Amino acid sequence: MNASSSAETPLGKSLLAACRSILTDLFRPYRPERHYMRGPGPKWREKNTITHIVVRPDRSMRGRPARIRVRV
Repeated sequence: MNASSSAETPLGKSLLAACRSILTDLFRPYRPERHYMRGPGPKWREKNTITHIVVRPDRSMRGRPARIRVRV
């Protein structure tokens, strides 16, 4: 029996996969900068920008501020 035939058995394949996984995890460090998202990109801004703003100075300046009740 040679070395290649032992890797063909289900037990041999799973042992080989486990060894490869362990060695890969040990010698390839995690690099968080590769997975870090820096916020919304240009496509998001293009889709979510406000095209026009309605300003009503006569209503916003009149009256008193609204009271908001918050339950905790």
